[in-house]
Amino acid sequence: MESAASELNGLISEYFTARGFLQTHAMLQTEAKHHSSWHPPPSQQAGLHSDFLVAFECGERHAFFELWDSHIPSALRSTDPTCQHLEFTISVHFATYPLRKGAGNSAQSMAEFKSYLENRGAVLAQSEEFATYCALPYIPDPTRHPSFKALFTDSWSVELKARLIQFLKLTLPEANLPQLLALYLNVSPPCMTVHMCPSRSSFYYTRD
Repeated sequence: MESAASELNGLISEYFTARGFLQTHAMLQTEAKHHSSWHPPPSQQAGLHSDFLVAFECGERHAFFELWDSHIPSALRSTDPTCQHLEFTISVHFATYPLRKGAGNSAQSMAEFKSYLENRGAVLAQSEEFATYCALPYIPDPTRHPSFKALFTDSWSVELKARLIQFLKLTLPEANLPQLLALYLNVSPPCMTVHMCPSRSSFYYTRD
């Protein structure tokens, strides 16, 4: 984050120089030296990530989806494929949690998953990617079933947790970033350097 802020300071300095704002440029340079180390203040979202992860890791389905429905925008939940696919897979996680951890009520978790398939997850349940999971509540021992054995491996749950963390970082940022810095982080192409063309007061990119 400090590196991005420093790069953005450089761009602003270039702009001030190109526009002839020399006094402002000099003041920016002075202030930047006195504030070389900067960390954005935490936002109200900072504690949410841990709340999500605790519910996820403890198999607390109801607590997790209360957080999910309260803090993930409804437009995202209803239209974004990444969000919808993650929600479906997390529902599978909670359905299989008692069998994977040897704790909780497996019959109840499968009944809740069956209800999810019939209601909220009905559309995705008909897709080729997720149709197989419609059989999950009816398999006597899914830990031994060829189609579902992977769900009970450590790698499956670790990968799903990583996807959840990445999604939360993008959807619920933990820091209050200035809009200009957030814009820079979102639009600056990777492995490229942003330059300003003084003669045209515009920006152009070069590959590193």
